[in-house]
Amino acid sequence: MDLFLVLFVSYSFIRLLFTPNQDIANKQFLTIMLLTALYFLWKEYFRNGIRVNDDGTNSESERISVPVIIIVSVFLISGLLESFIGIAQLYNLLPGYINSYFKVNGTFVNPDNYSGYLSTLLPFAFGVYKYIVPNSKRNLFIKYLSLITFLAVLYILPVLHERASIIASAIGIVFIFSFDSKLTSKFKAYANTVIKKAFITVSIIIALLITAKLLYNIRPVSVDGRMLIWKVTGNIIKDHPIFGSGFDSFATAYDNYQAKYFENNNATAKEKYLADNIKHADNEYLQITSDLGIAGVSLWMGLILSALLVDNKNILDYRDKSENKFVVVGAKASLISVLTVAMFSSPLRILPTFINFVFLLSSISAFNTSIERKSNFNTNFEFKIPSIISIASLSAAIVLAVLIMSYNIKLIGAYKIWGDGNDLATFGSYKESISRLQDAYGTLKNNGEFLFTYGGTLMLINNYKESLNLLEKSKINFTDPKQYINLGIYNESLNKVNEAEADYKYASNMIPGLLYPRYLLAKLLAKEKKINKFRSLCKEILSSQEKIHSIAVSQMKDSLKILLSSLTNQEQ
Repeated sequence: MDLFLVLFVSYSFIRLLFTPNQDIANKQFLTIMLLTALYFLWKEYFRNGIRVNDDGTNSESERISVPVIIIVSVFLISGLLESFIGIAQLYNLLPGYINSYFKVNGTFVNPDNYSGYLSTLLPFAFGVYKYIVPNSKRNLFIKYLSLITFLAVLYILPVLHERASIIASAIGIVFIFSFDSKLTSKFKAYANTVIKKAFITVSIIIALLITAKLLYNIRPVSVDGRMLIWKVTGNIIKDHPIFGSGFDSFATAYDNYQAKYFENNNATAKEKYLADNIKHADNEYLQITSDLGIAGVSLWMGLILSALLVDNKNILDYRDKSENKFVVVGAKASLISVLTVAMFSSPLRILPTFINFVFLLSSISAFNTSIERKSNFNTNFEFKIPSIISIASLSAAIVLAVLIMSYNIKLIGAYKIWGDGNDLATFGSYKESISRLQDAYGTLKNNGEFLFTYGGTLMLINNYKESLNLLEKSKINFTDPKQYINLGIYNESLNKVNEAEADYKYASNMIPGLLYPRYLLAKLLAKEKKINKFRSLCKEILSSQEKIHSIAVSQMKDSLKILLSSLTNQEQ
């Protein structure tokens, strides 16, 4: 596990260096580096808390050590508090998270992120409750804490109506029961013939198909939207199969590929309606492959498989010798749960869920290393190999993280200046805003979103030349339909009709449901007397169904009706 983790982080760093216009202080990479350091710190903390005698057993007074008690308790209590917040929101004792449209979302922006976080806790809590041996006050404390956490999460999770998290948690629970010797014995006794095994297999398949159909019918639009995202993501992977499109480049690449997809006119009307400005693939495996290619996802899967497959047969065989092993059962169950959610969502892009994910990996690694020490290794040299990897990797991670953090101190100041510039622009003080943005430019010149903001502000004071230069640079690592809308407005002001038309079309293809670029294109066609094209586009716009109705949409449609009527009267 340690080796695959180090290789994955190292490869990500190299890929980051070769990704155009990406800073070494990339937020996602910094997060990965700090969590890698946390992984090794947690692992050493766990391992130092496992007290083992020469014969491979734990002393009676130290069956569950204080470090293990502390870290497991904190993990469970954090989930318990988050669950209580959700329950309080459900019964109107607390408001929903600020700036959110949802009633129940804990401290997360939406129920999807909230449920993904809870799915890392529910199987873990149940596994701890089921397999911990209550032979001391410490054990009893953890047992009842895990039971309360399990019940609290179990109460609030179904309320969120997030299918992936509910299914994933159920799979984690099934995994825990697979270690119950009584249940497995009964199952083996029943499935003692080929016919019975075939019957069980067919029944499971039928049940899964029926469940899948029922779940699809709950929110078919959600499933169809994900299918579109995965289809477009597949096109990115097809063009960059080995090394990917670049570290943390999905958000930039996706909109461009979505624009190409709709430009080819292969899309259905439903797909055009569902398309949106996507920043995550809603599938961690596809997004990692898109960013890092087969090389990156292979290292990632090596890490995951190392965690899932190692030592499953022996987990509970060691319960009498190392009662800390209850941690591994719950951790693997929750790991399976979050990996299942990762097939339909992006839980590892949510920091609290990512932290929990790393905690689960570190606990599995620490306790499996403990077993290997006691059962397989006989020489001191072999004992030291895992520690050498851990210490060296931890040291490298800390050094690099410190270097990046020192650079981030400078970034923090630049971001503050950027925020001040945005505030000034909001109140119409464009010249003062541009002065502030210019101060931040030296530090943020590779930040596409900043360049887009800076360029857009310059356009507001008619500084088109410099604005165009910044908007073109921003496209390297940031995409948004507004970029092409602004470029279209600029080209239209210079009477570059063909370029403006192309820009408006590209913005529209990025998100076909977005009305504004099509509205601007229709007005341009009318101004240039391209009547047939104008009428065709007007018909499409006026018959289109918008996702969210607004006054602005009504005004644009009314404006086009008046313009269409005026042109018709002129022809008559």
